[in-house]
Amino acid sequence: MQSLYPYLLTTDQASDLLGLQPATLKRWRVLGIGPKYVRLGRRSIRYRQSDLKAFISLNGVEVGQ
Repeated sequence: MQSLYPYLLTTDQASDLLGLQPATLKRWRVLGIGPKYVRLGRRSIRYRQSDLKAFISLNGVEVGQ
């Protein structure tokens, strides 16, 4: 089934995009750090692509030029 909101990513999709393990995003949610997320119902967590981009921009480290 295809999502009606393709810009909402699952934890697995978001972790792939960030190059992290899904468990890292889960741990960050518990600690209250990491990218913003959306809770749909009791168990369904989604990440907006725009929030992931903002997280990368705010937390990324530029390496030499």
